Amino acid sequence: MKQALALFFAAGFTLAIGAQSLGDQVYDAQSGAQKAEPGSIEAIPLSMRGEALAVSVRALVNHPDTKEPWQASERKYTVPGTPVSIKMMGSDVAVVVSMTPYRTKDGSLFMIAQGQVWFREADGTVRYRSTVDTVGVNFGEKLLFYPFGVYPDGRAPLRIELVVDPYINGSPAELDTVDDSGSGQ
Repeated sequence: MKQALALFFAAGFTLAIGAQSLGDQVYDAQSGAQKAEPGSIEAIPLSMRGEALAVSVRALVNHPDTKEPWQASERKYTVPGTPVSIKMMGSDVAVVVSMTPYRTKDGSLFMIAQGQVWFREADGTVRYRSTVDTVGVNFGEKLLFYPFGVYPDGRAPLRIELVVDPYINGSPAELDTVDDSGSGQ
């Protein structure tokens, strides 16, 4: 699987036309009926699921003084041209990612990716990074983002991985096993 290093995050929001969000539930503004949660496969109309994309994001935090890295992963679904947002929270990290994928004529993807990252170092220092970028990617290609660089020994305090796959028969590809060394290899 190809790997690419990309800087591609800043703040974003998923738009839900004609809907209101109340906690994790979404309700139709006119009828009051409960709707599918944005980013779920159920939120994509059946007639458009053949175009659906599975967006997988994983965050991995390596503190020098801990043996096991903290990690979180999330998967959301969208269709080309529609933004999808993912939020991940840990005791030392908060990640907010919004991506809008577009299909290109050659079958690959072009994404506008935005995000914000807050990260607490082992000494208590809080670091923040906000970015926005566009990136070309192929299906299944893992994009790696190191918002705060790497330590001299090659480990990264925070690594974010992004993979976009087509949604096929309810079983998109999973992210590869996490390499907790922070090297991304």
